Amino acid sequence: MSATSQVLAQKSTWLLTAPIADLILTESVNFEHRVDSATFVSSSRLRRRWKRLGFPKPISKLVTGKAASVLGEALVDSETTAVLRRHTGTGNDTRSRNVRVLNDELAILTLSQLGYARRLNAGAPVIGSSSAQVRSDLMLDTRSRAWVQSGTIRGKLMPVVLDATWKNWQRHFFYSQLVKVIRGDLPVAPAWRRTLRNAAVVAGRGYASRDVPEAFLSNMIALEMLLTTQGDHYSTELPRRVEAFIGWAVNWADFSKKIHESYKLRSELIHDGRRDLVTVEDVLFTDMLLFNVLMNLCGHLKLFQSKADVVSFAERRAAIHAATWVREV
Repeated sequence: MSATSQVLAQKSTWLLTAPIADLILTESVNFEHRVDSATFVSSSRLRRRWKRLGFPKPISKLVTGKAASVLGEALVDSETTAVLRRHTGTGNDTRSRNVRVLNDELAILTLSQLGYARRLNAGAPVIGSSSAQVRSDLMLDTRSRAWVQSGTIRGKLMPVVLDATWKNWQRHFFYSQLVKVIRGDLPVAPAWRRTLRNAAVVAGRGYASRDVPEAFLSNMIALEMLLTTQGDHYSTELPRRVEAFIGWAVNWADFSKKIHESYKLRSELIHDGRRDLVTVEDVLFTDMLLFNVLMNLCGHLKLFQSKADVVSFAERRAAIHAATWVREV
């Protein structure tokens, strides 16, 4: 067994650190942002904040020899560093768990771009190197042997910048409240906290995806997680519960039809693999639904303390709508 394997096999208390690409923290957020277990901090501030972040020694004295260059790459050479809370266990098990948690919390952070940045430009922070986009292609006419010049796209997505504009936006929309719920700073039922967290991870991963069907499916799954319960007839209940939250603000007849079409599309995608049917417009429509549902759920946390509260509210709204329709007839 190598020395590295021996260390990782030991049961101890571990602190995970990793370089993060495409995330820039500014003075407006004090060069730091915490989601839940993961704190993201500008690498230039690590030397001053090492004790609070949980490092056992000052960064300059933490390691020596060959390990110093590895630490430098992870903590100093990158723009931003992630520091995950300490966990006890063997190194192998703890690393696997912590990397999963870190990726989940990067997805939650990515969800802060919903409504704030266009999907075309929205960034998605990742562990490690930059998310460069490279694609080359060449079109050949098989009859005439003519060809069309290869097109090469090189570039990268816009980084997620946590600046004054981002901070002010989040004060008025769902993300700030969502993170407080996930951290346990705002009280809700434990099961509802887990649902909100899991839905945020699914939706955030979808927002980071440049695959249209995958992004659409992530939105639909997140909506179902937030608004439906096991045993519901989703194709009926999902439109009714979305209506409870945003039906008053739109031409609902058209919206209801689009939601039914979205659910049918979701079923064809899952059961028949019909990726070809999903369009960018379908993704943007479900983006809008998800944004408004999160706005209402996170903006009225005293009202929505549990999934049961969500269902009960939707049922009351449906009853009021039915009674109004009867009086009008």
